[in-house]
Amino acid sequence: MIWVAAIGLWLITQVFSNLYPVYGAYEGPHTKSHEFLYYFPLWHLNEFLIGNLAGIFFVRNYRQKNYDRQVIVLFLLILVTLMFVPLFYHNGLMALLFVPAIFVISANNGWVTRFFSLKPLEYLGEISYGIYITHIPVLYLVRAFLEWQQYTFSIDIVFVIYIIVMLLSSAFFISLSKSRCVIF
Repeated sequence: MIWVAAIGLWLITQVFSNLYPVYGAYEGPHTKSHEFLYYFPLWHLNEFLIGNLAGIFFVRNYRQKNYDRQVIVLFLLILVTLMFVPLFYHNGLMALLFVPAIFVISANNGWVTRFFSLKPLEYLGEISYGIYITHIPVLYLVRAFLEWQQYTFSIDIVFVIYIIVMLLSSAFFISLSKSRCVIF
């Protein structure tokens, strides 16, 4: 029953998310309609449910083997879809591709897994939650600092500065949280 409810909610969310901008209700970035479309919790409930159901399915059906080809095909399919299919992907549409991708990556024991198990990439995975939590505040702080200093860099240079500051701040916060866990 939960599968039917999750899929039904996902379908309703996708129809709404893709039709909302088409019928003129969306007013653009930094408006109430933008906040409603992108951040209203109900539009993300489907992602939560599908992620949980996929996790349950994975645990019950886990079989480790070499899925290198499937991983590469799924990543290429995701890239092609993002580049050429003009849909609204923000509110769970990519679950169609990301759930299978996460499944085969998690069960893979081939060279792709060994590559992503390298220590620098593993460390990036560890700080990824810090990146997720801090990326918007760091972006605003970097922009404000550069404006305050009256630097006029190209957008590419600003992006590189932002990535460096974001990685460093995320690493700092993760190391701080680990050291506080040891103390308590």
